[in-house]
Amino acid sequence: MLGEQMNNILNCKERPQDSLLVWIEKYMKYKINILTRRDIKNKKLLDNATVKIKAGTHSIQELDFYMKQVRKAGLAGTNVYFTVMKKFHLYIENIPMVSLNQIDEDFVSQFLYESTCTLADATKKNHLRVISNFFNYLDKRADCKFNFSLNNWGGLRGNSGVKLPIYLNDKEIKEFMNALEEYRKISYKKSIMVILIEMILHTGMRVHEVVNIRLKDITHDELSYVIKIIGKGNKERFIMIKEDILKFFLTSKTKPELQDNELLFKTKGEAFNQQTVYHHMNNILRLAKLKKGKNGPHLLRHTFATRLYKKTKDLVLVQELLGHENINTSRIYTHFDTARLKEAALIMDDL
Repeated sequence: MLGEQMNNILNCKERPQDSLLVWIEKYMKYKINILTRRDIKNKKLLDNATVKIKAGTHSIQELDFYMKQVRKAGLAGTNVYFTVMKKFHLYIENIPMVSLNQIDEDFVSQFLYESTCTLADATKKNHLRVISNFFNYLDKRADCKFNFSLNNWGGLRGNSGVKLPIYLNDKEIKEFMNALEEYRKISYKKSIMVILIEMILHTGMRVHEVVNIRLKDITHDELSYVIKIIGKGNKERFIMIKEDILKFFLTSKTKPELQDNELLFKTKGEAFNQQTVYHHMNNILRLAKLKKGKNGPHLLRHTFATRLYKKTKDLVLVQELLGHENINTSRIYTHFDTARLKEAALIMDDL
């Protein structure tokens, strides 16, 4: 009985990525059982592959091998689901996290955007349907409360063109920063969260990147701090942040008993949960009386990227600082460059 209960725990393995693999296996076994079998060509091959999947694999590549056997046996419908789940596993494979509970709606929306930005709408809709179905499955089978609506994912073009990311304009940024100062005064715990949120606003970091920063990743450089970020695909990049945002907080982190490997932000010895950051972000937006939908901290990433491109007109810099693998992902921020639009409006004036 205990073993059965353990199997239904979301974080059933030490590494979140290994836990995700277990749940993808369960999900695919579930799909194998419910999909129609009228086109089965080789029942023995299907049964053997199903037994292997049920017993557990050691990697997403091994699971891929057995899923190919399932398709070869005639159950081609599983490919629709596994293609997306394989992408999702590879997406988080090298992202530093301590728990699958750190996955939030912003995280999944970003996965959908980055993995489908060059694909047709029909394919995007399929990715959305599968990933939504998977998290609904987790809610029921692993007793989770993800409850993702993914309404804030703007990846589909539809009839009205590309849905652009929501961001804060200059006036809204000032209102948001005033709210940060009010929120900072409420309690010490909230003041720490304000520092974390300020870091996202001033650097465009993803939430999972900022909550996993360690003291050893930070070096001082005149009036700034240089921070090493381990992003997706275990790729390193460096960002700079103004000294005054972190200086006072870092002073409390220089005690001799603290190790260089210590997390910059932690609660009970572990990294902040992304859902907690999301909760505080919404509180601050309400305090600022800003209505931006369910955008969470990713709203600040879009705000940083939008202002960065407007000021520099340097798309490569946007790509580097945001850690985008494909520059086409960064290209969406060019849509907010009103100076270019004004030039276009005057294009006939010299005739």
